[in-house]
Amino acid sequence: MRTTWLRAAAAALAAVPALGLTACGDAAGIPAGSAVEDLTAADAFDGTSVEGAYDARFRADLPLHVGQQARLSAVVAEVITPRVVTITSTRPSVVEPLLVVGATAGDRLAPGTVVLVTGLVRESFTVPDAEDELRTDLDDVLFQAWMREPYVLADDVRPLPGTD
Repeated sequence: MRTTWLRAAAAALAAVPALGLTACGDAAGIPAGSAVEDLTAADAFDGTSVEGAYDARFRADLPLHVGQQARLSAVVAEVITPRVVTITSTRPSVVEPLLVVGATAGDRLAPGTVVLVTGLVRESFTVPDAEDELRTDLDDVLFQAWMREPYVLADDVRPLPGTD
């Protein structure tokens, strides 16, 4: 019974940010009625996964999400390589960018693109670990600012339809 109550409470709390997206478009250019609305409400929360918007609340709780599968709607802030990007909030707010390693949409990603990121929240980025995960050689200098920062090891990063 307690588990059911906790799941219901988590789903209700996760749905609150989605309400802000339903009324109108925002500064990121996301139109009302776009696919982002459907992805910001949590369908289920079982303690091993998290779903919603990458926003200030998610960023503040980031240490709690380490080791969880995440499904986040976000905006591409920077494209570092075709497989490594940073994301930020879809809403006008001050949120530190989050590194995403393993982007799969390649040349379809550009700053300002609204995306759905699916992957594992990791605690501490290092170039050797990322090189092993991506099976490629990365330029250490490009990633100096991200060393030991949390990141998402992405299974999938795709632009959301209807947000161009």
